[in-house]
Amino acid sequence: MTGNRDSSGRFVSTGEIGTMRVAITPGFFDEWKRGEECRDLMARAARRVAADAARLAPDDPTGPPKDLHSSIRGTPVLTEDGWHGRVSVLNFKGHWYEFGTSNRAARPFLRPAAMAAGLRLEAP
Repeated sequence: MTGNRDSSGRFVSTGEIGTMRVAITPGFFDEWKRGEECRDLMARAARRVAADAARLAPDDPTGPPKDLHSSIRGTPVLTEDGWHGRVSVLNFKGHWYEFGTSNRAARPFLRPAAMAAGLRLEAP
């Protein structure tokens, strides 16, 4: 099948069966963003980024070796805009490693994991 637009801007798909016109209702995306399919998609994306971030996270020399790694969580969150994926670090030292301090250089692990997945970064 090939996809084109007709003179009115609607998608027209031609194939062996014939011509099909597709029009998406205005409320479709608003409804979809709050549905189970979107929630599941956001949950999978958040868990994937959390797993990559845990793999990239540095070992904490002052605590158990995997303390920072095991504190990274990916969950779906419902907002007024619909479902979003949230990746959180529960260890209080996570932001020190991600952004650095006056005494220690940054060793980011969340931002590279999100960028590798092609996701947009937003502050809460």
